Amino acid sequence: METSNKSASQAWMAYHPYTKATSTDHYYIGICIRIRDILKGKLFKILFDSFDHIALTELAAFLVSYFEDVISDLGLWRAFRDEHEQLYGKRLPFYDLTDDYFEEEINFADVAFLIWYYLTCKQDSESGEQNGCILNPDAPEILVMTGKVFAIFEEQYEYAVENTALMDPLILPGTVVTIGFVKWMGEWWFSGMMLVWGKEKDFSKADKSLISASLFSDENDEWKKTINDQYDLFLKFNHGRPVAFFDSFFEANNFIRDFMFQWNFEMRKKLNQPGDEKIPPFLPQEIPPAIRERYNDDCLVFFNKEAGIEFLTHMCPVIPDENNKLYKGSTDPALPMHLVMANDCSCGFVNFALDQYGFRKYLLFPGEKNARLVPDNLDFLIRLYKRNGYFPEPQVHMVDSKRFR
Repeated sequence: METSNKSASQAWMAYHPYTKATSTDHYYIGICIRIRDILKGKLFKILFDSFDHIALTELAAFLVSYFEDVISDLGLWRAFRDEHEQLYGKRLPFYDLTDDYFEEEINFADVAFLIWYYLTCKQDSESGEQNGCILNPDAPEILVMTGKVFAIFEEQYEYAVENTALMDPLILPGTVVTIGFVKWMGEWWFSGMMLVWGKEKDFSKADKSLISASLFSDENDEWKKTINDQYDLFLKFNHGRPVAFFDSFFEANNFIRDFMFQWNFEMRKKLNQPGDEKIPPFLPQEIPPAIRERYNDDCLVFFNKEAGIEFLTHMCPVIPDENNKLYKGSTDPALPMHLVMANDCSCGFVNFALDQYGFRKYLLFPGEKNARLVPDNLDFLIRLYKRNGYFPEPQVHMVDSKRFR
């Protein structure tokens, strides 16, 4: 029992910015142990057996951290909910909130979402299999588990103690904090970068050596214009289509080489610059091993208006495009959900495929009866599953999509 309690304490403190547990922490650790013991029950064994790397003690600590956040009025959960509402016009994904949902209190729907969120993210990050297990937020196991966890929270709600120690690390007396912003979709967002100066006078000294620059510069505007111009030319070059299909990456390379040659020619003509010298091949002379291994595999080329040219290998046989001679004549209904989940498949191509090939009708969670959970929360799911690549970047993508078949 002592070892079991110690693991609960360690899991709990991992969610906190200090290392020594207070009497308030011990109170919440006690709740963690109760919830962990519920999660160990046979009722949820089938659910947890579907997932790898699920630490029940960590899940319990994660859920109790939400309870502590509400009790202590820290606002972390509120910040997520407010941002979701600003983006999508509703406070939470998936669940229809009724009149008994109270923003400043604990709620059944909050706990249900957090259980789904933890299991989904944990499976994704730990297993390395981006399509390992798709979990329905309305799965009976989740709703039953939510009911048991929420019953403990309701029981403790009137007696729970605020954790004032959590606010101490947020107070920085006598310091200057500088933060960075980035521009996306015409708006300025906190970049996640922050620099803390120990004393105000230290910042004043350092400021003299800094190169002055406008915070709200538009240095990416030229790149965006170039991408738009290349996209327009790509459509002309490829008979009005942003996608092309090839028997091999070798053929795709030749296609892109010819396109870039045409792009250079158009630019020279536009700038009145002479020259007809051959441009270098699109690929370097020494082909990287990761590409060399797939050089004879089928290859789909897609021009993403937000990021440029992308490559997807082993995708051609499953894409029902009228110009795709490699299509095998049948599409796995699971393909659209796997496109949504795969972190290395761009948002641009996902949305293009969903619209172009009628894939939206296949957007379903396992066992879903609603048929609206995924479509109504699609952008949120794409943000979640592609959280390392949701925002477009100027780069060439190389995607192996064997697992989609």
